[in-house]
Amino acid sequence: MKSAAEVHRALWPGLRWISCWADGNASGPAANLSRLFPQAQMQPKGLLATEGFVSLPVAGCAGSAVAVRSHFLEFLPLNADGEIQADTPQLAHELEYGRRYSVVLTTAGGLYRYRLDDLIEVIGHWRECPMIRFVGRHGHVSDWFGEKVEEAHVASVLHEVFAGLNMSPAFAMLACQAELSPPAYVLYLDAVEPDHTIEAAAQKIEAGLRENFHYDCARKLGQLAAVRVARVAGGAEKYLAARIRQGRRAGEVKPMGLDGGAGWASVFCGDSYLLSLLPRPVSRS
Repeated sequence: MKSAAEVHRALWPGLRWISCWADGNASGPAANLSRLFPQAQMQPKGLLATEGFVSLPVAGCAGSAVAVRSHFLEFLPLNADGEIQADTPQLAHELEYGRRYSVVLTTAGGLYRYRLDDLIEVIGHWRECPMIRFVGRHGHVSDWFGEKVEEAHVASVLHEVFAGLNMSPAFAMLACQAELSPPAYVLYLDAVEPDHTIEAAAQKIEAGLRENFHYDCARKLGQLAAVRVARVAGGAEKYLAARIRQGRRAGEVKPMGLDGGAGWASVFCGDSYLLSLLPRPVSRS
């Protein structure tokens, strides 16, 4: 039997480029898509918002180049605690390698100093133009017990953990499950790796989340248990279908590393999700 990659190569022998989201929580699905179409070059999109054009891809370069001629762009740096420093805006030529920023747009269409709340990280320069990657959304917070888990932090943790374990899941999203006793954040994961790798990922993700003082405090107080993982098949399709049922248009839905809402267990796993959770609870005698 031919592999999916062989079938795709036979069906679309002339396909040379695929443009798709590949930053943040889309990195894993993008890597899987690349393996399915070995005859094509993957081109990650730049940072494109409804309000304006922030960056564009450059062939052969990691990240995307700041679109310095599209709009007037300002960047608000984040401090060591992940807080936006709104009183020290910087221009493109002032951006520093390795720093993270929130993007502010002023456009010819009439927007004036509009904050996107998209967080970017500077990963290099191309001909003196900063090269950036999308990290996540600032202010997208899940807060059930005072833990204040933020999407941008979760996206960074997932990216680092999956890269360190050489994982590229087709879907990954963290959400709090208050029905568990005690409640816990559950990572809904569509991945092929064995259980021991998934358990290692859960432990590393838990360690990353505990860098957040508020989450760590909730863990110490026993308000939350450690991160659990539920394997889900077709997670991306189920997530998209759920968002459409909520009134979103398919083209507006983007993968997120964190959701602060309830009800995701029934979306992904039906009534049997408790049976699919990893790591397994430790029995105490």
